[in-house]
Amino acid sequence: MELSDLKIFYEVARFESISHAANKLGYVQSNVSKRIKVLEKELNTILFTRNNRGMKLTCEGEILKKHTENILISLTILKAELKGQEEIIKIGATQTISINYLQSLFLEKTYDCYTFNQQELLEKLIYKEVDVIITNQVVSEDEFKSDILLDEAVFWTKHQSASSSLNQANIIVNRQLDCPYRKATLNYLKKHQITDFTLIEVDTLELLITGIEKYQALSMLPEIMLEDRPSLENFGTKINVPVHLYYLKTLQKNLNIEQLKNLIIKK
Repeated sequence: MELSDLKIFYEVARFESISHAANKLGYVQSNVSKRIKVLEKELNTILFTRNNRGMKLTCEGEILKKHTENILISLTILKAELKGQEEIIKIGATQTISINYLQSLFLEKTYDCYTFNQQELLEKLIYKEVDVIITNQVVSEDEFKSDILLDEAVFWTKHQSASSSLNQANIIVNRQLDCPYRKATLNYLKKHQITDFTLIEVDTLELLITGIEKYQALSMLPEIMLEDRPSLENFGTKINVPVHLYYLKTLQKNLNIEQLKNLIIKK
């Protein structure tokens, strides 16, 4: 039994698709199919049931997948020990999370930080281009494990010279519909039946802050964003928004979640 065949089997099992696994591994589909058949012949068992929707593991396939995960994890640890190097955890996060919470990790040798939008984060994690993603948006994926890193304190934010009245105000939000701060802002207005306002939508955090600083617009944002912006202040009732950490159940690196929490909160 070849290790490469186990890796091929594992990717087919993960994607439930020969074509997706072949694309991920850089192989042609026929080669992937051939290696699966070789593995089934060698083990004298059927590992997948095949239908129009893709590849489903049999009971025997589930057993092999579990053992393959253990083998791949052990191999990763062995490689790290032989190199005598610490593992590097690749962290992906949204722009706001990176600015607010991850700057303390930039000088840490065991962490590399990358910034993507929400959709890119999920793709990078699924394709193992990052080990962990940190986001304040809820993700529902059976492949992921999750943990709550912290709860963000979110308030209404304004320039010191601006009025705190929401009636007839310029309300500025991120254009992304799933942005939690956008949701908090618009949900508050709806809950309190405030309809007389002008809604401004922008694409970046920089434009949103500029709108608050220069054009007296209002928005709900994390309290932490005021730390280096003395001209801004918050008002109103606090809302807690959880910040989640997600990683694949099959992560083959030693992730110390408590250490990561401490480094982020220490910031």
